[in-house]
Amino acid sequence: MYKINDKVLYATDGVCVIEDIAERTFGGKTETYYILKPYAKAISSIMIPVANEVLVSRIRRLLSVDEVLSLIDRMPQENSMEWIEDRKTRNAEYRSIIIEGDRVKLVRLIRTIYRYAQRQKEIGKKIHAQDERALGEAERILYDEFSVVLGIKREDVLGYIRDRLKNVE
Repeated sequence: MYKINDKVLYATDGVCVIEDIAERTFGGKTETYYILKPYAKAISSIMIPVANEVLVSRIRRLLSVDEVLSLIDRMPQENSMEWIEDRKTRNAEYRSIIIEGDRVKLVRLIRTIYRYAQRQKEIGKKIHAQDERALGEAERILYDEFSVVLGIKREDVLGYIRDRLKNVE
């Protein structure tokens, strides 16, 4: 069970704070809800019924500082995923990874799309818009968490990762 003011990740919405745990009535049915406030969309709220195991399973605790640093340090050893040629299959796989929120899989997804984009650039081509969106979403989720956990600005995360990896090698 989460508590008010806990910082968490929620599905594709990224880092949120549990603003309240309160009863709400919809359609004549009263339930207890987690009320989440996304960092990226401060004007919106997300209401998750506490009894809905599927939706609650999409709430994840933030990594610790040590876990973030360990993940960054392991990034060079993480393999890319196998490139999926079929766009629909590839998009479904990306959605699944993004919704699941496994940070290692997010790193692999980012690495895969980035490498593919580099190869495409070398031959004068661009990547498909859906791949760009998936890359952006995966980076947003991962970098927002790193930003909050490490206490740095979101725009400084990539530089932080690069600097740390230079020192690790």
